[in-house]
Amino acid sequence: MRIGIVTHNYPLYKGQSKDAGNFIYHFAHELSKKVEKVFVFCPNYAGKKEDYQDIPVTWFNWWGGNQKLGNSKWWNPFDLLLTANLLFTGRREILKFIKENQIDTVLSFWNIPGGVFAMSAKDKLGTPYVTWALGSDIYVYGKLPLLKMLVVSVLQNTNKAFGNSLDICSRIKNISKVNAKFLPTANSLKLAASKKINLPQDKFNFLFLGRLESVKGPDILIEAVKILSSKRSDFTVSMIGGGSMFDQLKYKLRDENLKVVSLLGYIEDQDLVNGYLLACDALIIPSRSESFPLVITEALQANLPIVGSSVGDMPTFIPENKLGYIFNREDPLQLSEMMSKMIENGKKIKKQNAKKIKVLVKDFQLNRIVDNFLKEIKSLN
Repeated sequence: MRIGIVTHNYPLYKGQSKDAGNFIYHFAHELSKKVEKVFVFCPNYAGKKEDYQDIPVTWFNWWGGNQKLGNSKWWNPFDLLLTANLLFTGRREILKFIKENQIDTVLSFWNIPGGVFAMSAKDKLGTPYVTWALGSDIYVYGKLPLLKMLVVSVLQNTNKAFGNSLDICSRIKNISKVNAKFLPTANSLKLAASKKINLPQDKFNFLFLGRLESVKGPDILIEAVKILSSKRSDFTVSMIGGGSMFDQLKYKLRDENLKVVSLLGYIEDQDLVNGYLLACDALIIPSRSESFPLVITEALQANLPIVGSSVGDMPTFIPENKLGYIFNREDPLQLSEMMSKMIENGKKIKKQNAKKIKVLVKDFQLNRIVDNFLKEIKSLN
């Protein structure tokens, strides 16, 4: 089987550990061990790229390239023009990609934009495609009138639909009447190579690991820290990630004199990031919107308790597995209360979960995810 992976997020070079692109990179390599050949089709972005030999990447040119689709502002005419060009160009270029690489099946991560490319190719070439919803394609684009029509059309024409959370599968059913199969995404960590991080041993150390964008809620976390700091000082917060809100958050921390927070920015060295996962006492996920956050799978491997917002699968997954606490979405006061509760109980939760986590992590092993994917699509060819 020759599989073409369509995505708008893929590392420019090996070792670039950003967002879902990191999972897609590792998924593609694990998949390549079990099929004849894997190819990747992705919009061209600015920056020096590695010449991937094992899994060739076709970077197709379009008018954009300086920002990811997820950072587009839908009220901005220029961003709308770039998106229209992306959809038009991708539909044309994918035909060349499929023909040149003799693709049997297309796997599109996200229904927008990749699913639109794949649907067009199926219409013109008859190539079957499957889609894997990861969040923004359903939670964001699925709510915008014109793009929602595209999402529904992609779903109703796909040969198989996957979603990376139970919540997203339910929403797919609601908007398209299509039954999507739950298939998790996960990042596998090499914790043995982690770099040692020295954090205060007499304090409870929280970790935020994600993009500094509104959807991830870093501003909500800082508001919660402001509230909690007025009541206690026995904690720290390390924030890892880059994004458009970095300067805004930096000035906010300075103006509020919140010295308990270390705004570390984007860290490319995964061994250093892993060091923070092992050194910290709990993870905070304050997102405004999520399906099943990849960072949960990283927290599981490090046996980190979690304080998560009431979005996606977190309100069921975290309490059912006794991994930590949930707070109401966009409620910094309640987040501060849950953080305080975690300070009191976090190390106890970590100790109690030590054995159970080893079993739970197996559900998110990459080879198992790939095997389940292949089992579901084996009837397509």
